[in-house]
Amino acid sequence: MIKQKIVDILNVLYQRWLIYPLAMMIAFAIWLAFLVDHEPQKLLIDYWSSAVTMLFGSIIAGSTPLGGGAVAFPVFTKILSVSAEQAKLFSLFIQSVGMTFATVFFISLRIKIFWHWLLFLLPGSALGLYIGLYHIQVYGSEVKLASSVLALVIGFVLLNVQVRMVYKEINHGDGIPVWTLIALSFPAGILSALIGSGADALLFFLVTGLYKSKPVSVIPTTIAYMACCSIIGTVFVFSNDSILISDYIVNSWMISAPIVAIGAPLGGFIICRSKSSHVTIFIVFIILLEALSTLLFVNISFYEKFALVSLILVVLAYLTIQFQRLLNQSFSL
Repeated sequence: MIKQKIVDILNVLYQRWLIYPLAMMIAFAIWLAFLVDHEPQKLLIDYWSSAVTMLFGSIIAGSTPLGGGAVAFPVFTKILSVSAEQAKLFSLFIQSVGMTFATVFFISLRIKIFWHWLLFLLPGSALGLYIGLYHIQVYGSEVKLASSVLALVIGFVLLNVQVRMVYKEINHGDGIPVWTLIALSFPAGILSALIGSGADALLFFLVTGLYKSKPVSVIPTTIAYMACCSIIGTVFVFSNDSILISDYIVNSWMISAPIVAIGAPLGGFIICRSKSSHVTIFIVFIILLEALSTLLFVNISFYEKFALVSLILVVLAYLTIQFQRLLNQSFSL
């Protein structure tokens, strides 16, 4: 009798659709247990701005290859006056929750994730994260500018690929040379260590820009990749006392964690039910907003601002010119 009950329970757990709600219940139980000793009303009053930021950031994290750090980093550094170092740590911490739950959500819905890509990506990314966290000191504005420029290039290439409709099917993740994944992994880890995100954007650029894969088909894998990188980075940070974590970051994480656990999967659900042209327009729009935030809130020189404005105008002009064509693709697909 007992053996049969155990078998029945295991059969129920095998149903993938239960994985996400079960994970949510366990996570919320742990969160509530921690919250009891931390005056939840005071936390909400003092750190509501962090929660609101990640309400939007989590949806971006689950629906684009930019990660929640694309929202958290500029908002925390310039609007909430948090240092770049602490904002980077918050991005890693909060993505380890939100993007992990988005990945669990994809698994529950049996949405394809190319796990074998991660086998080649994660060792080099872990090394890059370690070196970037402990051995590289770069001023936050320089890295933020570089990431915005990279994002704009990704946006332009993505638009060009979508307009030309030259996508290739990668049903089993084939067609992406292993050496390119290995080569990408180390710089992706370093970038994530410096600004708290970016590994997913680099992978997205590789498989959509260079190998013409459909954005919708690869976004779940980029999210799973960034989730793993965020978890690894978080473990590195908490296992070393040399990296100081402010109370503001800890409390912001505590109040925002349940929000991103719901928001990131919601973003993933929306994007996986959308057409490629819609996804392209949305991603490019977010890239333009991210670049605009760098222009307005990050301290960069006049010449750097001029270069960034030029890139923004080029991408915006190309999007405007091709907008009707992209909409026509939406109705024809």
